[in-house]
Amino acid sequence: MRNRRKIRNLDGLLAVGAGLVAVAGCGGPGAAEAGAGDEDQTIQPLPIATPESGSIVASQAASVSQNLAQAQITIVYNRPVARGREIFGSLVPWGKVWHPGANQATYLHTTADILFGGQPLPAGRYSLWTIPTPEEWTIILHRDWDVFHMPYPGDEGVELRVTAIPQPAEHMESMAFYFPVADGRKGTLAFHWGETRIEIPIEVPAATGVAR
Repeated sequence: MRNRRKIRNLDGLLAVGAGLVAVAGCGGPGAAEAGAGDEDQTIQPLPIATPESGSIVASQAASVSQNLAQAQITIVYNRPVARGREIFGSLVPWGKVWHPGANQATYLHTTADILFGGQPLPAGRYSLWTIPTPEEWTIILHRDWDVFHMPYPGDEGVELRVTAIPQPAEHMESMAFYFPVADGRKGTLAFHWGETRIEIPIEVPAATGVAR
Protein backbone atom coordinates (compact mmCIF):
# COMPACT_ATOMS: atom_id res chain seq x y z
CA MET A 1 0.00 0.00 0.00
CA ARG A 2 2.83 2.43 0.89
CA ASN A 3 4.51 1.76 -2.45
CA ARG A 4 1.28 2.60 -4.30
CA ARG A 5 1.00 5.90 -2.43
CA LYS A 6 4.60 6.76 -3.30
CA ILE A 7 3.95 6.03 -6.95
CA ARG A 8 0.80 8.20 -6.95
CA ASN A 9 2.66 11.05 -5.22
CA LEU A 10 5.51 10.79 -7.73
CA ASP A 11 3.03 10.83 -10.62
CA GLY A 12 1.44 13.99 -9.16
CA LEU A 13 4.78 15.75 -8.84
CA LEU A 14 5.72 14.85 -12.40
CA ALA A 15 2.39 16.23 -13.66
CA VAL A 16 2.89 19.52 -11.79
CA GLY A 17 6.44 19.83 -13.16
CA ALA A 18 5.24 19.22 -16.70
CA GLY A 19 2.56 21.89 -16.25
CA LEU A 20 5.11 24.42 -15.07
CA VAL A 21 7.32 23.74 -18.07
CA ALA A 22 4.34 24.16 -20.39
CA VAL A 23 3.38 27.49 -18.79
CA ALA A 24 6.97 28.79 -18.96
CA GLY A 25 7.19 27.96 -22.63
CA CYS A 26 3.79 29.36 -23.55
CA GLY A 27 3.83 33.02 -24.58
CA GLY A 28 0.85 32.96 -26.89
CA PRO A 29 0.87 33.29 -30.66
CA GLY A 30 3.84 35.27 -31.93
CA ALA A 31 5.46 35.52 -28.48
CA ALA A 32 8.92 34.65 -29.77
CA GLU A 33 8.71 37.20 -32.55
CA ALA A 34 7.36 39.91 -30.22
CA GLY A 35 10.18 39.43 -27.73
CA ALA A 36 12.99 39.35 -30.26
CA GLY A 37 13.72 43.07 -30.21
CA ASP A 38 12.22 44.18 -26.90
CA GLU A 39 15.31 44.19 -24.69
CA ASP A 40 15.05 47.98 -24.21
CA GLN A 41 11.57 47.60 -22.71
CA THR A 42 12.66 45.19 -19.96
CA ILE A 43 12.48 46.78 -16.52
CA GLN A 44 15.51 45.99 -14.39
CA PRO A 45 14.70 43.55 -11.55
CA LEU A 46 14.62 45.11 -8.10
CA PRO A 47 17.31 43.94 -5.67
CA ILE A 48 16.03 42.04 -2.63
CA ALA A 49 17.73 40.77 0.50
CA THR A 50 18.46 37.03 0.44
CA PRO A 51 20.37 34.73 2.80
CA GLU A 52 23.22 34.87 0.30
CA SER A 53 23.26 38.68 -0.06
CA GLY A 54 23.29 39.29 3.69
CA SER A 55 22.60 42.89 4.74
CA ILE A 56 19.34 44.77 4.19
CA VAL A 57 19.69 48.26 2.70
CA ALA A 58 18.15 51.19 4.57
CA SER A 59 16.35 52.57 1.50
CA GLN A 60 14.28 49.75 0.07
CA ALA A 61 13.84 49.30 -3.69
CA ALA A 62 10.41 49.87 -5.22
CA SER A 63 8.65 50.50 -8.51
CA VAL A 64 5.25 51.68 -9.68
CA SER A 65 3.69 51.39 -13.16
CA GLN A 66 0.64 52.85 -14.81
CA ASN A 67 -0.87 52.27 -18.25
CA LEU A 68 -2.24 55.32 -20.06
CA ALA A 69 -3.64 54.55 -23.53
CA GLN A 70 -0.83 52.71 -25.36
CA ALA A 71 1.90 53.87 -22.95
CA GLN A 72 3.17 52.09 -19.87
CA ILE A 73 4.91 54.50 -17.50
CA THR A 74 7.14 53.05 -14.78
CA ILE A 75 9.13 54.66 -11.97
CA VAL A 76 11.96 52.56 -10.48
CA TYR A 77 13.49 53.98 -7.30
CA ASN A 78 14.77 53.44 -3.78
CA ARG A 79 12.79 54.81 -0.80
CA PRO A 80 14.67 56.86 1.82
CA VAL A 81 12.96 57.11 5.22
CA ALA A 82 12.27 60.34 7.17
CA ARG A 83 13.07 58.94 10.66
CA GLY A 84 12.03 62.17 12.41
CA ARG A 85 14.32 64.39 10.35
CA GLU A 86 13.27 67.74 8.90
CA ILE A 87 13.49 67.03 5.19
CA PHE A 88 13.03 69.99 2.86
CA GLY A 89 15.05 73.07 3.66
CA SER A 90 17.28 71.04 6.01
CA LEU A 91 18.21 67.49 4.95
CA VAL A 92 17.41 68.56 1.38
CA PRO A 93 18.69 72.13 0.85
CA TRP A 94 16.64 74.66 -1.10
CA GLY A 95 17.74 75.76 -4.55
CA LYS A 96 20.19 72.94 -5.30
CA VAL A 97 19.94 69.90 -7.56
CA TRP A 98 18.65 67.00 -5.48
CA HIS A 99 17.95 63.43 -6.47
CA PRO A 100 14.62 62.03 -5.20
CA GLY A 101 15.82 58.60 -4.18
CA ALA A 102 18.82 56.65 -2.91
CA ASN A 103 21.46 54.27 -4.27
CA GLN A 104 20.95 53.89 -8.04
CA ALA A 105 19.26 56.90 -9.59
CA THR A 106 15.48 56.95 -9.77
CA TYR A 107 14.40 56.59 -13.38
CA LEU A 108 11.25 56.91 -15.43
CA HIS A 109 10.56 54.54 -18.31
CA THR A 110 7.83 55.22 -20.84
CA THR A 111 7.10 52.77 -23.66
CA ALA A 112 5.50 55.45 -25.85
CA ASP A 113 5.86 59.18 -26.49
CA ILE A 114 4.03 61.22 -23.86
CA LEU A 115 3.51 64.78 -22.65
CA PHE A 116 5.23 65.15 -19.28
CA GLY A 117 4.19 68.32 -17.51
CA GLY A 118 2.88 69.55 -20.86
CA GLN A 119 6.18 68.99 -22.69
CA PRO A 120 6.91 66.25 -25.27
CA LEU A 121 8.90 63.32 -23.90
CA PRO A 122 10.04 60.61 -26.34
CA ALA A 123 9.70 56.96 -25.39
CA GLY A 124 12.68 55.74 -23.37
CA ARG A 125 14.33 55.86 -19.95
CA TYR A 126 15.33 58.98 -18.03
CA SER A 127 16.84 59.58 -14.61
CA LEU A 128 14.88 62.02 -12.48
CA TRP A 129 16.33 65.04 -10.65
CA THR A 130 14.81 68.04 -8.92
CA ILE A 131 15.62 71.56 -7.74
CA PRO A 132 13.26 72.20 -4.80
CA THR A 133 12.38 75.64 -3.42
CA PRO A 134 9.57 76.59 -1.02
CA GLU A 135 7.50 78.09 -3.86
CA GLU A 136 8.32 75.92 -6.89
CA TRP A 137 10.12 72.75 -7.86
CA THR A 138 12.01 72.14 -11.10
CA ILE A 139 11.85 68.53 -12.29
CA ILE A 140 14.61 67.40 -14.64
CA LEU A 141 14.55 64.30 -16.84
CA HIS A 142 18.04 63.28 -17.95
CA ARG A 143 19.01 60.89 -20.74
CA ASP A 144 21.75 59.32 -18.57
CA TRP A 145 19.45 57.01 -16.63
CA ASP A 146 21.71 54.16 -15.46
CA VAL A 147 23.74 56.21 -12.97
CA PHE A 148 24.23 56.56 -9.21
CA HIS A 149 22.09 59.07 -7.31
CA MET A 150 25.03 61.46 -7.01
CA PRO A 151 26.61 63.47 -8.47
CA TYR A 152 24.24 65.10 -10.94
CA PRO A 153 25.46 64.07 -14.42
CA GLY A 154 25.34 67.63 -15.82
CA ASP A 155 23.05 69.66 -18.04
CA GLU A 156 24.34 68.30 -21.36
CA GLY A 157 22.10 65.23 -21.26
CA VAL A 158 18.92 66.97 -20.06
CA GLU A 159 15.86 65.95 -22.08
CA LEU A 160 13.41 68.37 -20.46
CA ARG A 161 12.63 70.52 -17.43
CA VAL A 162 9.19 71.19 -16.00
CA THR A 163 7.99 72.99 -12.89
CA ALA A 164 5.50 71.99 -10.19
CA ILE A 165 4.06 73.70 -7.14
CA PRO A 166 4.68 71.89 -3.83
CA GLN A 167 1.56 71.07 -1.82
CA PRO A 168 1.17 70.34 1.90
CA ALA A 169 0.21 66.72 2.53
CA GLU A 170 -0.15 64.16 5.28
CA HIS A 171 3.11 62.72 6.50
CA MET A 172 4.69 60.06 4.27
CA GLU A 173 7.45 58.30 6.20
CA SER A 174 9.08 56.53 3.22
CA MET A 175 9.43 58.50 0.00
CA ALA A 176 6.85 57.47 -2.58
CA PHE A 177 5.88 57.88 -6.22
CA TYR A 178 2.32 56.99 -7.23
CA PHE A 179 -0.41 57.74 -9.76
CA PRO A 180 -3.45 59.27 -8.00
CA VAL A 181 -5.20 59.82 -11.36
CA ALA A 182 -5.32 57.57 -14.45
CA ASP A 183 -8.14 58.40 -16.86
CA GLY A 184 -7.88 57.25 -20.48
CA ARG A 185 -5.01 59.19 -22.04
CA LYS A 186 -4.43 61.44 -19.03
CA GLY A 187 -2.97 60.83 -15.61
CA THR A 188 -1.02 62.37 -12.76
CA LEU A 189 2.31 61.32 -11.30
CA ALA A 190 2.77 62.28 -7.64
CA PHE A 191 5.96 62.50 -5.57
CA HIS A 192 5.39 62.48 -1.80
CA TRP A 193 7.79 62.56 1.14
CA GLY A 194 7.38 64.00 4.60
CA GLU A 195 4.63 66.63 4.46
CA THR A 196 5.35 67.65 0.87
CA ARG A 197 3.81 66.43 -2.37
CA ILE A 198 4.19 67.53 -5.98
CA GLU A 199 2.07 66.42 -8.93
CA ILE A 200 3.00 66.28 -12.63
CA PRO A 201 0.33 65.87 -15.33
CA ILE A 202 0.97 63.20 -17.96
CA GLU A 203 -0.86 62.77 -21.25
CA VAL A 204 -0.54 60.36 -24.17
CA PRO A 205 -1.19 62.17 -27.48
CA ALA A 206 -3.68 60.62 -29.91
CA ALA A 207 -0.88 59.78 -32.35
CA THR A 208 2.29 58.76 -30.54
CA GLY A 209 5.46 56.81 -31.20
CA VAL A 210 6.15 53.50 -29.48
CA ALA A 211 9.48 52.50 -27.91
CA ARG A 212 12.05 50.64 -29.99
